Amino acid sequence: MNIYGAPAAELKDYTYSKGLEDSGWVWDAETLDPYIADAQKAMPDSKMLSDPMPDAKERADIIAYLSTLRAAAPTVTDDVN
Repeated sequence: MNIYGAPAAELKDYTYSKGLEDSGWVWDAETLDPYIADAQKAMPDSKMLSDPMPDAKERADIIAYLSTLRAAAPTVTDDVN
């Protein structure tokens, strides 16, 4: 799953909170940092079940890791049979 750079609440097989569905968020450093820090504070009706993560360095490390998990662009070939 490509999280970083993806719109929030886009998976079809999960029921998201109304707040997240209506947020217009794209998962990037600006949105992930406060959400990981304290999901309930960033999105009061969040369904995210996690303890707050107050350590900014830990959050930065997680965000940096997530940013590397983007799928490579598909290869286009000129093969026409």
